[in-house]
Amino acid sequence: MRTGYTNCCIKDQKNGAFLVEDGKILAIGCAQDQRMQEALANADEEVDLHGLHVLPGKADGHVHLLQMGRNALSVDCSAGAAERLANAPRSQAWLYGANWDGDAEKLNRTILDEAVNDRPAVVLSRDGQAMALNSAALQACAIDENTKVESGSIDVEKGVVRQTGVDLVRQAMPAPDAEEIKAWLLKGMELAAAQGITAVGSEDFLSTNETYQDVLTAYEQLSYQQKMKIRVSELVSFCQIEDFASFLDEGYSYDVGNDFFKIGALLLKLDDASDQELRYDDATVQLYVQMANRFNTPVWFDVASFGAVDQALDVLQDEMYPDNPLQDAILVHRVPSAAQLSKAQNAKIVLGTSGFLMESDSSLFYGSDQPFQPVLPYSSILSANIQNRLGFTGSLRESDPADFYVMDEDRVMMTVVNGEEVYRQ
Repeated sequence: MRTGYTNCCIKDQKNGAFLVEDGKILAIGCAQDQRMQEALANADEEVDLHGLHVLPGKADGHVHLLQMGRNALSVDCSAGAAERLANAPRSQAWLYGANWDGDAEKLNRTILDEAVNDRPAVVLSRDGQAMALNSAALQACAIDENTKVESGSIDVEKGVVRQTGVDLVRQAMPAPDAEEIKAWLLKGMELAAAQGITAVGSEDFLSTNETYQDVLTAYEQLSYQQKMKIRVSELVSFCQIEDFASFLDEGYSYDVGNDFFKIGALLLKLDDASDQELRYDDATVQLYVQMANRFNTPVWFDVASFGAVDQALDVLQDEMYPDNPLQDAILVHRVPSAAQLSKAQNAKIVLGTSGFLMESDSSLFYGSDQPFQPVLPYSSILSANIQNRLGFTGSLRESDPADFYVMDEDRVMMTVVNGEEVYRQ
C-alpha cells in the first residue's frame, strides 16, 4: 500500500510531501514539483498533515523500556500515595507502586501499613535507587535489623532500602510471567512513541528477578509476532561475567536480530551513582572487554565517578582495535575533567550523556535513562548520528525507513515506524 503525506513542513520546505510504501520513503519533496505530483498520483491513501512539521524519528540511546512500562501500569505514588495505594485493586499478591520521590518522610513503613495491611506492598522511587516497604513486605523479604547489604542501606524502622537493598527486594518478589513482561515492554514502547521516539537502546535484562532469558524471549516473541511498536537495540547487562559468557555461548552477540529487535552493546556499570565505589577490578573489566571484542560486541561503560571514567578510558585504550569499528562508548553521569575529555577525543572514544554535555565539542550521543531521569524531549534531535550507534539508520531521505514523527508547536501529534502509525495524539 502506498501512502502519500501532504501539506506539511519538512525542514525549510513549507509545502512538503512524501510517499511511503513497504516501510520506505519512495519520494519526498515539494508537493508542487511535477515529479512529486506524479508520485502522489500513485498513492492508495493520502494523509493531509494540515501544515504540521515532520521530523526524522528520534532515537534515545539509553532507556529502560520494561521499567517505563511497569511504572506506568503500577500505582502512581508521585502524590497522594497513601490514598491511591489504599484504593488499589486487590487482584495481585503484592502491591507495586512507582514514582515516589525517595523522601522517607512522605512515604515509609508506617504510612504504607496504614494504607495496605493485607499483603506486601513496595514502592519504587523515581530514580530507581530506593524502595519503601510495608511490614508485610519486609517480612516476605526476610529483612530485619540484622540484614546487611553492600553499597546500599536498610532502614527497617522506616521500611526504606536503598541501592543494592532494592536488588534484595526484587529477588524476593514474585517472578513476573511472560505475559506481564510483554505487557510492560509494549507499554514502554507506547510511551516512547508518544515522544516521537522510533529507536532506542534499552537496558532490560536486570529489570526483573528472572533471568535475562525471560526478557530476551519476550522481545523475540513480540518481534516475530510483529507487535513491536519501535525499534529496539537491547543493551545487555549482567551481574556476573559467567552470565555474559553463557549469553555469548548461546550465539547472541552484537547485531543479532532483525530490523525491530537486535542485540546491542554490552552495558557495564563500573560504579554506583551514590557511593561511587568501583564494582570491578581492572582485570575483570579487561576480561569483559576482551570477551566482547572476541564476539564483535561494543562495550558501553556506565560511570558516575572520575575514578570510573579513568578506569574505562584506561581499559578501552589498552583493548581497542586500531580504527575501532565497534563504537565503544562511556556513558557519563557527571562532567568529565578536561584531561578526560581530551583523552577520549584523542582515542576516538564516544562519550554519552543524559543531556548536560550537549554543549561540549567532544563526541557525544544522547540517552535519557528514563524512567529514572527526567526526559529532555528535544536533546536527541541534536545528536543526528545516534541511530547509527544503535544499529538503526533513519532520516527523511528517499529509500530510508519511514520512521518519523509529526508535531505542532510543542506536541508530538503522530509517530510512524516502518510506515506504520504507532501513535496519534
